Amino acid sequence: MSDVAAMRTFNRELASVVGSSIEVAIKDGKKYSGILKGIDQNTLSIVLTEVVDLSDGAHIPKIFIYGDNIVSFSVAEKEVSIEGLAKELEKTFPPGGV
Repeated sequence: MSDVAAMRTFNRELASVVGSSIEVAIKDGKKYSGILKGIDQNTLSIVLTEVVDLSDGAHIPKIFIYGDNIVSFSVAEKEVSIEGLAKELEKTFPPGGV
């Protein structure tokens, strides 16, 4: 894979998690959870809403974290498989029942 293709893939993956619930660890040891509202792809700075400071439980409406301060972030919610959901619903509801 070329460097350009790898960068496109990386940026596509970053963009795909916007709107997801994430957990962020920053350099000072603090951790936050919240909804990822945006990412600056140049600096990797992020905007979170509905934020909870995981060290003390404080609620913060919105926080901006500069990319240089981020150690890591992870998606806190699992992706839903539409096909898997359809199969589970078919077990419960007869065909044409919904």
